[in-house]
Amino acid sequence: MDDFLIIGKQLSYFEDINKTTSFQEILSPAIQQKFTPCSMDVYSHPARQGSVWFKINFSNHCDADAWLEFGTIAARYIDFYAPDSNGRYHAPILTGSLRGIKSKPYPVNTFWMPLSKAGDHSVKTYYIRIEEQTPFEAPLFIGTLQSLHKHKSTNDYLVAGYMGAIIIMLLYNAFIWLSTREKLYLIYILYLFCSLVVPPAQNSYPFMARIGNYEWWFEHFIFFVAVANSLVGLFAIFYLNLKTELPKIYRIMVVLIMSLLVMGTLNFFFPIGNLVNAFQVCIILLFSLCLFSGYYLLIRRRKQAFYYSLGWTFMIIFACIFIFTINGLLPYNSFTRNAVFFGIVLETWMFSLALGNRINVLKREKESTQQDMLYQAIENEKSIRDQKEELEKEVIKRTAEILNASKELRAVNKQLANSNEKLSEQTANLELVNATKDKFFSIIAHDLRNPFNTIFGFADLLAKNLDQYDKEKIKELLEPIRTSSKNTFTLLENLLTWSRMQTGEIEFEPGYHDIMILFQEAIESVESQARQKDIVINQGMTYYAEVFGDKNMITTILRNLLSNAIKFTHPGGVILLTASFKDDFCEISVKDNGVGITVQGLEKLFQVHNKINTKGTANERGTGLGLVLCKEFVQKQGGKIWANAKEGFGSEFSFTLPCKQS
Repeated sequence: MDDFLIIGKQLSYFEDINKTTSFQEILSPAIQQKFTPCSMDVYSHPARQGSVWFKINFSNHCDADAWLEFGTIAARYIDFYAPDSNGRYHAPILTGSLRGIKSKPYPVNTFWMPLSKAGDHSVKTYYIRIEEQTPFEAPLFIGTLQSLHKHKSTNDYLVAGYMGAIIIMLLYNAFIWLSTREKLYLIYILYLFCSLVVPPAQNSYPFMARIGNYEWWFEHFIFFVAVANSLVGLFAIFYLNLKTELPKIYRIMVVLIMSLLVMGTLNFFFPIGNLVNAFQVCIILLFSLCLFSGYYLLIRRRKQAFYYSLGWTFMIIFACIFIFTINGLLPYNSFTRNAVFFGIVLETWMFSLALGNRINVLKREKESTQQDMLYQAIENEKSIRDQKEELEKEVIKRTAEILNASKELRAVNKQLANSNEKLSEQTANLELVNATKDKFFSIIAHDLRNPFNTIFGFADLLAKNLDQYDKEKIKELLEPIRTSSKNTFTLLENLLTWSRMQTGEIEFEPGYHDIMILFQEAIESVESQARQKDIVINQGMTYYAEVFGDKNMITTILRNLLSNAIKFTHPGGVILLTASFKDDFCEISVKDNGVGITVQGLEKLFQVHNKINTKGTANERGTGLGLVLCKEFVQKQGGKIWANAKEGFGSEFSFTLPCKQS
């Protein structure tokens, strides 16, 4: 066996998108058949959620211990499973960027894991689980410690050479900036400083991570990348004078830079995986505009664009070499893997030449402009005298026209003021509607997550420990799953009903209906819920009477009000459902002896943009959506709905329905 191998094409992989496959499941025949041989020297995939399992069959034929190098620090979490001499797997080695430096089995910048000892020629199967949310490449090497250190030394020299070149450019341009105090040089110096930090970190040399918290650096790395690339855009804007030369491109680049900085800041509050795809799109667009602007201005004979365009050309060429390498189109070696270093060095050199050349160009342009201005000033003085007399005549004529136009403008302004007042009213109404809908969907998104978290948590616990639990324990774990499922179903049912109501998909089919039958059907629909809390529901309707309305809507109103009453009534409580008649309307009430409602809570009822956070007597959660549906359905049928309650003394919800068709 060679003492150093790139094993990309010798391994196989399995992509666990949902991150739910355990190691025991990996060992099962069904999953083993899903492992796919890798066809490239280096496995890679774009940014996405999930994890990847690697399978390596290895036999050590060297005279020294064999080690595995995972040649990138991009992996957030690494679980390494190695068999013992009997082929059994024990606890894995847990390491990765978010597990800290101390988790590394060997103290180097990347991740080295021990394989077979010297003299152990048996074939062993190793498994590696990798979890990452950014674009990911997985260079894997096997060798002795000596060969791995030799490979590391080569990369160390490349990084040292890169940093030395960048430091030279930084000091050179810092000296020029101290002499000129020009803003463009300051932007470029800051970009060079970021080039000392970000590219080495992307190539597994995170020097800044060692200054502060190691895990914090990796968790918020996008922020530093955003700052570096924003400085690239700012350099292009000021150097190429895009605000004047290409104003449309300038505005787009400003938006992209702001977007990068916003997403970089959001990285302090949200995981990388939620931002990385949009972040990459912004960077690609920004780089494309930088390259396009340089060549466009070069074609238009802007001399300062030559070195700038040449620098971007070098950068794109070496970036393509790196991309072709990790996609298997070029052989993987220290040069191709670190091609971006060479691209950045050549780019910064070209940019430094561009800045030096820019000073000479600006100097010549300034002298030429001064001569032109002197000649133009003489010509202007002559023409000013001729134009003065013409202007005086024109002023008199225009003054009369302005006075007439002013009268017309006052009339138009009056009409515009009236129109603006109407538009302001319409805008306020639209903003209220949009705010209501936004708040509604925010409530739904929050309250859907809680029951699903409960279901997932208990289901996962049950799945992992099913063989260890008896029937009573299983029943105990199934109960919150059943309750959460039922709550989720009710929430989704209300959501779909509300949505159909908003889009006009619910047909309004009014008719005459027996109140006693409506009461009985509503009580039966919540009987199971009431039985769980030993709550009694009495209905005070003992004679035949009819109301006029849509049966489905009336049933939905009664079911939601009864469900709410059960939710906020103590076990063993009583709920009373009554009906009374006045004029041509029937007043229906649902009264309970539960926890009641505060004065502030009463003011927030029936409004989708106000959420009441009171939990039920059994910690049941609610969104208030049911009451919103009740209000809309009652109003649809020409009735009214209201509530009377006192905290600690129960609540009474009442609504009216017509007794006959109007």
